Amino acid sequence: DDLIRREMGVSLLDVAFGLASSGQDSGGPQLAEPGIYALECALTAQWASVGVRPSAAVGYGPGALAAAQAAGALDLEEGLRLAAALGDLRKTQSDRGMQVTPEDVQAALAGVAGAAPTASLVSSVTGRVVESVDGREICRWLGRTGEGRELAGSAQTLARLGVDAMVEVGPPPGPGGAIGDAWPEPARAPVSLPAMVCTSADGESRELDGGFDRAVAAAYEAGLDISFAGLFAGEIRRRVSLPSYPFQRRRYWV
Repeated sequence: DDLIRREMGVSLLDVAFGLASSGQDSGGPQLAEPGIYALECALTAQWASVGVRPSAAVGYGPGALAAAQAAGALDLEEGLRLAAALGDLRKTQSDRGMQVTPEDVQAALAGVAGAAPTASLVSSVTGRVVESVDGREICRWLGRTGEGRELAGSAQTLARLGVDAMVEVGPPPGPGGAIGDAWPEPARAPVSLPAMVCTSADGESRELDGGFDRAVAAAYEAGLDISFAGLFAGEIRRRVSLPSYPFQRRRYWV
């Protein structure tokens, strides 16, 4: 949040939680890129706290930067700085009707040191594994939504990588279902899991309390190895004595 304050003069947290004052510039479309990036990186870190880390990552549109961060190709803060710069480029593109060029993106990348991914990073444009993040690759990401052959190519690459479960960390509806539909062998398509389960309390409002717990439970049911201690990190609990029970000690065959 401090970085966005310095770069854009607005608090990303205040805007996200509706705390920005009426006279404060909300950033408009400029905050969409860093906002989605920050949210998806936060959800990725939350899943890592329960032992779920990606062996492969793919992102579409603004989510491509978060996928690069999840795969280790971008440092968290460098990725946020880049997302803010790309937000400015998107606003310029929208205001002036100009296309963002590789040169524009390369200028935004100044000072950002990309690294070789530690997990497989799949391009949402070519459908192939990306060896490094550069301006031309990011420029490709800007105008794509992951439809058509890009989804099919991503599905084929993820299948070759042996992916058997997908955790979607973007806003719904995510591409997980469409990727599953494009899987080379539909019968072996991976299970698609939301990063956080949202339930409707009254048919209109959406209740998030306990949503992550339910999402973790769904991941456990799907066969993922879960470190349940991460769900209770930082909490202080006490042991209580349970009342005794007169077991009848009868044996049953199951």
